[in-house]
Amino acid sequence: MVDPLGIALKPGQILRDTYQVVEQIGAGAMGAIYRVEELKNGAQWALKVPKTGLPPEEYSTIINLYRSEAEILAKLSHPNLPQVREHFPYPGGHCLVFELLTGGSLDQHLARAQASSQQLEVAQVVGWGVQIARALEYLHSRQPPVILKDLKPENVMLAGDGSVRLIDFGIAKEHNSSGGHTVAIGTEAYAAPDHYGLMGRTDERTDLFTFGATLYHLLTGRTQRETRRSSSKRYPNSAVQALFPGPPQPAHELNVQVPPELSAIAQRCLEIDPAQRYQSASEVRAALEALIGDTAAAPNERARPWQALRQSLEKLQRTIPPSLRTSMQGLPKTLAPTLRESWQQARALLDQMVSGVHAPVAVPATPRPA
Repeated sequence: MVDPLGIALKPGQILRDTYQVVEQIGAGAMGAIYRVEELKNGAQWALKVPKTGLPPEEYSTIINLYRSEAEILAKLSHPNLPQVREHFPYPGGHCLVFELLTGGSLDQHLARAQASSQQLEVAQVVGWGVQIARALEYLHSRQPPVILKDLKPENVMLAGDGSVRLIDFGIAKEHNSSGGHTVAIGTEAYAAPDHYGLMGRTDERTDLFTFGATLYHLLTGRTQRETRRSSSKRYPNSAVQALFPGPPQPAHELNVQVPPELSAIAQRCLEIDPAQRYQSASEVRAALEALIGDTAAAPNERARPWQALRQSLEKLQRTIPPSLRTSMQGLPKTLAPTLRESWQQARALLDQMVSGVHAPVAVPATPRPA
């Protein structure tokens, strides 16, 4: 991969007599990520370094963000957060060494689906959503709470086993409820009015907005900002009205596979007024898990009519009078096997209908943190 940022790390380079650079695996606006190998045991890690060649004040900001990210992650431990190996300064920069994630980012999975004119599987998206909500629940329960602020599909990676990891804590903050913090930083397509200081300061509910924006994008293939429609509702701040003229088009209208109940969860997360959103990640997780429970129970209800039909056919077969059975034996030999085969095909089709009605949503079971 060509390094567009002028970062000096090269394959084979040794850092701290501990890590050997294998290859660059990603690059962004603030830096790059490399695959590195630990010399003493061959373990593979990801190493993140900041962009270089910037004006001193801008470079200082990026270094501070990297250092903040490393310090926050080093204090956290959750199945849906990356394992941090260490962080350290190096000439002209700062390195963060963390778990190597090989399953790709959610925006990459979405792009692959869209490239083949497909949508992501709704069950899969719900499974990811529950794991993300669990991670937010953990972050918000820290003292002080950790506000992620820049949740988006690009910042959600999958491990080799398919489980979710939230990455990029560069603008995450430990929240001070007495003063709060609001800076116009984040990603526009997922940012809440709170990011701009337009509807109060950023807090836990800001993350719930970006969660809803992420869920919405994965379900519909479109961002919530591009589908917002004008409405009669007016906000006292004209800047809010300009950026968020109305609610986004419901997800189930853009993707018929999305249940209206799931669409409603995303819509509530995306409310302009933080007081109208879910008030905690625990509430969002509970709403998604309740939806999973409903989906798991529904197949039994839908299968009952087919089960009753199969039972009626079996009963009919048992009640055929002996005289009719005898007369059937007199049918032409070429016709009798055809009738028997048709009966068997009908039974097989009914069995498929009963057992194949919408498999329940599967969500990976991740251990709860202590």
